Amino acid sequence: MLDESVGQELSDSELHELYTLGYTLYLSEAYDQSEAIFQKITSLKPIMRPYWQGYASSLQMQKKYQEALLPWSMCVLIEEENPMPHYYAAECFLSLGENEEAFKALTACENRDKESRFKEKISALRLAWEVPGG
Repeated sequence: MLDESVGQELSDSELHELYTLGYTLYLSEAYDQSEAIFQKITSLKPIMRPYWQGYASSLQMQKKYQEALLPWSMCVLIEEENPMPHYYAAECFLSLGENEEAFKALTACENRDKESRFKEKISALRLAWEVPGG
Protein backbone atom coordinates (compact mmCIF):
# COMPACT_ATOMS: atom_id res chain seq x y z
CA MET A 1 0.00 0.00 0.00
CA LEU A 2 2.76 2.43 0.93
CA ASP A 3 5.28 3.08 -1.82
CA GLU A 4 8.72 1.86 -0.72
CA SER A 5 10.32 4.94 -2.31
CA VAL A 6 8.70 7.16 0.33
CA GLY A 7 11.66 8.37 2.34
CA GLN A 8 13.28 11.09 4.35
CA GLU A 9 12.07 13.77 1.95
CA LEU A 10 8.65 13.85 3.63
CA SER A 11 7.82 17.07 5.44
CA ASP A 12 6.28 17.11 8.91
CA SER A 13 2.99 18.03 7.25
CA GLU A 14 3.17 15.02 4.95
CA LEU A 15 4.06 12.75 7.86
CA HIS A 16 1.06 14.12 9.73
CA GLU A 17 -1.15 13.34 6.72
CA LEU A 18 0.18 9.77 6.68
CA TYR A 19 -0.47 9.49 10.41
CA THR A 20 -4.03 10.73 9.88
CA LEU A 21 -4.52 8.16 7.13
CA GLY A 22 -3.12 5.40 9.35
CA TYR A 23 -5.38 6.47 12.21
CA THR A 24 -8.42 6.57 9.91
CA LEU A 25 -7.61 3.07 8.65
CA TYR A 26 -7.18 1.92 12.25
CA LEU A 27 -10.59 3.33 13.20
CA SER A 28 -12.03 1.55 10.14
CA GLU A 29 -10.55 -1.71 11.47
CA ALA A 30 -8.18 -2.00 8.49
CA TYR A 31 -5.42 -2.95 10.91
CA ASP A 32 -3.08 -4.53 8.38
CA GLN A 33 -3.11 -1.34 6.32
CA SER A 34 -2.71 0.94 9.34
CA GLU A 35 0.15 -1.29 10.51
CA ALA A 36 2.01 -0.75 7.22
CA ILE A 37 1.62 3.02 7.42
CA PHE A 38 2.62 3.29 11.07
CA GLN A 39 5.58 0.97 10.54
CA LYS A 40 6.84 3.21 7.74
CA ILE A 41 6.39 6.51 9.57
CA THR A 42 8.09 5.17 12.72
CA SER A 43 11.15 4.48 10.58
CA LEU A 44 11.03 8.03 9.21
CA LYS A 45 10.42 9.81 12.51
CA PRO A 46 11.39 7.38 15.29
CA ILE A 47 10.94 9.75 18.24
CA MET A 48 7.21 10.34 17.81
CA ARG A 49 5.28 8.34 20.41
CA PRO A 50 1.91 8.60 18.60
CA TYR A 51 3.42 6.88 15.55
CA TRP A 52 4.72 4.00 17.70
CA GLN A 53 1.40 3.85 19.54
CA GLY A 54 -0.47 3.52 16.24
CA TYR A 55 1.92 0.80 15.13
CA ALA A 56 1.63 -1.11 18.42
CA SER A 57 -2.16 -0.79 18.50
CA SER A 58 -2.48 -2.00 14.90
CA LEU A 59 -0.40 -5.07 15.71
CA GLN A 60 -2.21 -5.76 18.95
CA MET A 61 -5.63 -5.55 17.30
CA GLN A 62 -4.46 -8.24 14.87
CA LYS A 63 -3.45 -10.38 17.87
CA LYS A 64 0.22 -10.03 16.94
CA TYR A 65 1.03 -9.70 20.62
CA GLN A 66 4.72 -10.58 20.46
CA GLU A 67 5.30 -8.13 17.61
CA ALA A 68 3.37 -5.38 19.43
CA LEU A 69 5.74 -5.48 22.40
CA LEU A 70 8.58 -3.73 20.55
CA PRO A 71 6.55 -0.65 19.58
CA TRP A 72 5.00 -0.52 23.07
CA SER A 73 8.57 -0.57 24.44
CA MET A 74 9.48 2.29 22.13
CA CYS A 75 6.54 4.29 23.53
CA VAL A 76 7.93 3.68 27.01
CA LEU A 77 11.42 4.78 25.97
CA ILE A 78 10.08 7.99 24.45
CA GLU A 79 7.67 8.83 27.28
CA GLU A 80 8.57 6.63 30.26
CA GLU A 81 6.11 8.13 32.73
CA ASN A 82 3.06 7.54 30.51
CA PRO A 83 1.07 4.64 32.02
CA MET A 84 -0.71 3.73 28.77
CA PRO A 85 2.00 1.73 26.95
CA HIS A 86 2.72 -0.23 30.14
CA TYR A 87 -0.94 -1.22 30.35
CA TYR A 88 -1.17 -2.41 26.75
CA ALA A 89 2.14 -4.25 27.07
CA ALA A 90 0.62 -6.02 30.09
CA GLU A 91 -2.32 -7.06 27.91
CA CYS A 92 0.09 -8.44 25.31
CA PHE A 93 2.13 -10.33 27.88
CA LEU A 94 -1.02 -11.77 29.44
CA SER A 95 -2.29 -12.87 26.02
CA LEU A 96 1.05 -14.59 25.45
CA GLY A 97 0.81 -16.37 28.79
CA GLU A 98 3.81 -14.48 30.16
CA ASN A 99 2.20 -13.72 33.51
CA GLU A 100 5.33 -12.54 35.31
CA GLU A 101 6.09 -9.96 32.62
CA ALA A 102 2.42 -8.97 32.51
CA PHE A 103 2.49 -8.37 36.25
CA LYS A 104 5.61 -6.19 35.93
CA ALA A 105 4.07 -4.12 33.14
CA LEU A 106 0.78 -3.74 35.01
CA THR A 107 2.63 -2.66 38.14
CA ALA A 108 4.57 -0.11 36.07
CA CYS A 109 1.27 1.20 34.72
CA GLU A 110 -0.20 1.42 38.20
CA ASN A 111 2.86 3.27 39.53
CA ARG A 112 2.62 5.88 36.76
CA ASP A 113 -1.17 6.28 36.75
CA LYS A 114 -1.20 9.50 38.79
CA GLU A 115 -4.68 10.50 37.53
CA SER A 116 -6.17 6.98 37.98
CA ARG A 117 -7.13 6.84 34.28
CA PHE A 118 -6.31 3.14 34.18
CA LYS A 119 -7.58 2.16 37.63
CA GLU A 120 -10.70 0.33 36.37
CA LYS A 121 -8.84 -1.29 33.47
CA ILE A 122 -6.10 -2.47 35.81
CA SER A 123 -8.70 -3.99 38.15
CA ALA A 124 -10.47 -5.71 35.25
CA LEU A 125 -7.20 -7.09 33.90
CA ARG A 126 -6.19 -8.38 37.33
CA LEU A 127 -9.63 -10.03 37.67
CA ALA A 128 -9.30 -11.68 34.23
CA TRP A 129 -5.93 -12.95 35.37
CA GLU A 130 -7.39 -14.68 38.38
CA VAL A 131 -10.29 -16.34 36.55
CA PRO A 132 -9.45 -19.89 35.42
CA GLY A 133 -9.16 -19.86 31.63
CA GLY A 134 -9.13 -16.03 31.70
